[in-house]
Amino acid sequence: MRWLIIVFIVIEAWVTIQLGGYFGALNTFLEIVLTALVGVVIIMNFKAVLMQSMMALMSQQLTPKELIKGNLLSFIGALLLVLPGFITDTVGIVFQLGYLKNLILSRVRVPNEPSGYSETKKGDDDVIDVEIIEHNSDRK
Repeated sequence: MRWLIIVFIVIEAWVTIQLGGYFGALNTFLEIVLTALVGVVIIMNFKAVLMQSMMALMSQQLTPKELIKGNLLSFIGALLLVLPGFITDTVGIVFQLGYLKNLILSRVRVPNEPSGYSETKKGDDDVIDVEIIEHNSDRK
């Protein structure tokens, strides 16, 4: 695993140097700073996006698998945007795009829902849960 990380860092540095030579040092620096700022903004707004997804889950517009896949991939993409380099920035941008994200998500497997989770089916809205409280009318 350690060798894989070292190889990736070497490839990332080589690609960044090659493209930096093509685009120029200032443009490369600006690209790295801009994508890092975009990644930080996405991470800072992640709480609001996650809350919207949780509300969609509670109203059954979203399944738990979709919640995990969509939010996890967006968060990982934002982290990759913060890291310097052209490869990580490219992958981070792809993880933020809707169509490509759905294409990637169709190939990712997520473990089954927790055992305590059960989906409510349509038609269960007419069930009312009540508690009967008896009053003692023999007060003196």
